[in-house]
Amino acid sequence: NWEDFAEGLGLKPLERKRLEKDVACRLPSSDSASSAAEKFAQELGDWLEGLCLSPHLEATAKWCTDNGASSMSEVWGNWEELASNLDLKTLERKRMEKDAQARQASPPVVTGGYYAEVGHIPEVSLPPVVAPSTSFGPPEDPRKYLLREEIGFGVTSKVYRCQHGNDVFAAKA
Repeated sequence: NWEDFAEGLGLKPLERKRLEKDVACRLPSSDSASSAAEKFAQELGDWLEGLCLSPHLEATAKWCTDNGASSMSEVWGNWEELASNLDLKTLERKRMEKDAQARQASPPVVTGGYYAEVGHIPEVSLPPVVAPSTSFGPPEDPRKYLLREEIGFGVTSKVYRCQHGNDVFAAKA
């Protein structure tokens, strides 16, 4: 049993998790593990296709297996090692670098109004109101929209950041 094996090796939690994922991906009887592996393979193929690096799919899949990468975040977090292993050309490497770094720097996915990774809504510091009396909204709503700073303009209008309660919006005026 793999759990006894992992315990005997004294693996750290992250190492144990990787071993568990690897074992789950290799077990033919586990439908959820095989679907997760298929999903990862599809995501990997789509990512490489988007970067015009499809010819490197087989080598990338082998690198993932050899290094225990079972999610795209693990691939993006180790893109330099992957790129070196694939022996990419300069422009191919730059494409991979730019994309992987952009994906690592992107904000967490919002689910149901909350940040899924941190479990709470972060505090937002808002700039001062444009003018203390600059507000708008329906007369029956006690929470008026407060205009904040100008964030853009066009030929016929300006765009302002505004606040309605705790929500922040852009408003065209």
